[in-house]
Amino acid sequence: MLNRAQDIVQQWLRASANTAISGEHEAHMALISHKVSLLGVPGFEIIKYDDWSRQCKDEFDEGMVKQVMYEATEVVAAGMMLIMFRAVETVEVVDGPIDKNAIEGVLEKESDGQWRLTQERILSSEEAKKYELPVS
Repeated sequence: MLNRAQDIVQQWLRASANTAISGEHEAHMALISHKVSLLGVPGFEIIKYDDWSRQCKDEFDEGMVKQVMYEATEVVAAGMMLIMFRAVETVEVVDGPIDKNAIEGVLEKESDGQWRLTQERILSSEEAKKYELPVS
């Protein structure tokens, strides 16, 4: 089960990065559940699907995303319908800083059989150190 979960996470991360880099808003958002919650973004308590979609559309339309990479990926827990993982996400925009964060995500197999992100949390620097995730 763990190998299958690792494959699912890697496929999802690759699709997420590729759709962001190529600016494919619809394909990118098809990877995100409508019940998603994004936590840990400074200045925001929680970001839900509509806000995430709007921000992605603006960034993609402006061609802002230059590169997205994931490293140090590990599956934390896996079941038939849910997979929790941690990774280091690096996002490079065209005319801006490189944003590197340790994240924890939950993928859920939804009723249509697709794996979608239902939760993402940006880990604090203390948590990243605890899990030995390489962030700067």
